[in-house]
Amino acid sequence: FMGKAHLNLEQYDLALADFQAAAQASPTLTFVHFNLGLTYLKKQDYEHARDEFLKDAAVEPDLALNYDELGDVYSLLEQDNDAEKSYREALRRDPRLVNSYLGLAKLYQREEKFPLALNAIDSAGKLDPGRTDIHYVRGQALMHMGRKEEGRKELETSVRLDNERRAARERQVESGTLPSP
Repeated sequence: FMGKAHLNLEQYDLALADFQAAAQASPTLTFVHFNLGLTYLKKQDYEHARDEFLKDAAVEPDLALNYDELGDVYSLLEQDNDAEKSYREALRRDPRLVNSYLGLAKLYQREEKFPLALNAIDSAGKLDPGRTDIHYVRGQALMHMGRKEEGRKELETSVRLDNERRAARERQVESGTLPSP
């Protein structure tokens, strides 16, 4: 629990020490390797993050989030084939993971497979239509496909949603009511 608290407070070295101690005491403890992976990911130590998510997948093979996070790590390492496999495995286990669809869309854009990117981002948009990054990535895909007007509208929607969220946060700060972390 202390490791999770340190992770939430962005005290990554303290979190790492706590999670490593927990993993040493009980290597099959649920979520210990997952949280180690998240900590390494925050520290931008992608190889160690990958190794920890793989360890957690061995302990909890049905946990879709392991594969989702592995997809992110492989994408950051520019190992696109492994990233795609991981995202697809995550979606096979839980088809509601918006991040996996978004990750696939970004991979396909990087590979200039824009119709595939559009399909993936549309799946994400059905699950969470209010996310600005979904509209942004969708706008980019449409622009690359030559659908400039649709793409421009999506990019404008992304900016509008972002501005609305920023204004709402400013109102919270001004009124003194901040959301609980």
